[in-house]
Amino acid sequence: MKQFIFLTLLIGLSCPLMAQDATKTQMMFDKIERLEHDLILLQQRVYRTPSSSGIPLMGSSPQEPVSTGNPGIDELYSKLSAQEAVLADLTDQLEKIKFDMTLMNDRLNKINADVDMRFQELNKNKTDSKISSPEPKNLTPKEQYEAAYDLLKRGKYEAAEAQFQDFLKKYPKDKLAGNANYWLGETYYARGQLEQAAGIFANGFTIYKENSKAPDNLFKLGLTMKQLNKEKEACTAFQNLAEAFPKADKTLKERAKEEVKKLSCQN
Repeated sequence: MKQFIFLTLLIGLSCPLMAQDATKTQMMFDKIERLEHDLILLQQRVYRTPSSSGIPLMGSSPQEPVSTGNPGIDELYSKLSAQEAVLADLTDQLEKIKFDMTLMNDRLNKINADVDMRFQELNKNKTDSKISSPEPKNLTPKEQYEAAYDLLKRGKYEAAEAQFQDFLKKYPKDKLAGNANYWLGETYYARGQLEQAAGIFANGFTIYKENSKAPDNLFKLGLTMKQLNKEKEACTAFQNLAEAFPKADKTLKERAKEEVKKLSCQN
């Protein structure tokens, strides 16, 4: 939809310019036709006028008039030269306008090709998402959990969020519910939706306290609060991790201690 709006705006901006150039070009054509007509009439008048001096009526160029000694003929020739100069200048301007219009057409063609390619990629992604996201109602709890986790690994956070939420709604007591809750929090955290992530992680270490992911929920809650500039709450999470979950992974507890030092948490 964004690409369509962008293309519409671009064409909307380009069309007036193209119409303006087309109008300008037509005016140039009309002016050139009038000048050519006047030029023919002047040439006819000059060449119908007898030249007693025998001096040619046309010089080597329009900018180099030749005096014939006849004021009338000289005046006509001067006008003829001036018309030829104006005609040459208009022709040059017309060529520049044509060139500019060619460049504009090339740019629009490239933009159209780019937008078409983006639409194709968008449609392809939507198709891939449908293919890779089977309907949850046709899956076992484990299959739905694995499908949601696969979407998360591939960076399809919105689709993963929807499937994890559906899993928790259908199977709140399943042994994988605690894991699903943690990864649901990660779908928000990865997208910078920190308030939502904090709520999910808080539920994770309270509602699913016996789950293996409970210590990870508390640690991630601390990181989320740190990013939200809520250092007091972050310190509380990091400082309580080892006490609340003494059997937590040693590496995780060490990381919590490092965060306490970084934040200069007070006991």
